[in-house]
Amino acid sequence: MTELCRASLWYSEHIEITDTKMHGIKALRECRDVVIDNCDIISPEFGWSVNGIQMKHSTAESEYFMMRATDLNFSDVQFKGKYSFQYIKNAVFDNCVLDTKDAFWHSENVTVKNSVVKGEYLAWYSDGLTLINCKIIGTQPLCYCKNLTLINCEMVDTDLCFERSEVQAILTSSVDSIKNPLSGWIQVTEVGEIIMDVAEATGKVMISDVDAQTEEFQKTVSENKKFVKEFIQNEIPQIQVASFYDTCFLRLNFVRMIGNGMEAVSYIKEKTGVYFSYGKQNGQGGNEFLRINTACSRSVLERSLQQLKAGITAYEKFCVERC
Repeated sequence: MTELCRASLWYSEHIEITDTKMHGIKALRECRDVVIDNCDIISPEFGWSVNGIQMKHSTAESEYFMMRATDLNFSDVQFKGKYSFQYIKNAVFDNCVLDTKDAFWHSENVTVKNSVVKGEYLAWYSDGLTLINCKIIGTQPLCYCKNLTLINCEMVDTDLCFERSEVQAILTSSVDSIKNPLSGWIQVTEVGEIIMDVAEATGKVMISDVDAQTEEFQKTVSENKKFVKEFIQNEIPQIQVASFYDTCFLRLNFVRMIGNGMEAVSYIKEKTGVYFSYGKQNGQGGNEFLRINTACSRSVLERSLQQLKAGITAYEKFCVERC
């Protein structure tokens, strides 16, 4: 694709692109089941509304990259641009370098691992974002987020972080300033300034040695995982539970439930109002999974499990009455 090529590969399915230069504007729109390997992309508005894309060993430069795409799996990707990954849903990024402003705005159910994310205003208004072993660079990151989790992340030149966010974070570096975290907790080695000037902001900032906080964090997660597994085994054996990568999440499997697993997941989320993120990163059939975050207090975890149990009971009653 030359720079004069425009709007190639729209509305296509089952695409594999390897060892290719893609230098034309607006490539790949509303496509499904895409694999990109060892490619060089220079394409503004690339990948809009793509459903199911795997990108690896590639470089990309773009504006509004992958907007509204779903089910993404990126590994060893270097990206430069702005307004990237906005409104995406269900994604995993591993070993990537993302140099971009306004990334992940309004995104849902995204996991970023072993990566560098550079640029201001990271992930505002996101829901269910998890960053693991990442380096985060730039001003005012991670504001107005819901269900935000950071595990062993380094933050560089970051000020006014976490404003009005629901956050659980363990950080391995100092932070310039933290402003009005709405709820949850942030463990950090050092912070230049803590700004708490709105009454509804109740998040806690804890300054402690990184080794100690890592050990305590891992202990809490381990105990919570054991609690979840025992609760499900004893109270809701209709579903199965398994680990989700090497993270604080557990994967809940609804495939064997009465009725339809995908329908059950949607019904439970809608009726209970409890937040569990979808497990679409597991590939095909991911809508039959939910992820539960164990990096939280035991009381919050128990309340969520009780809501889940009530939702499953209601769904099974619904299925019986429908028959």
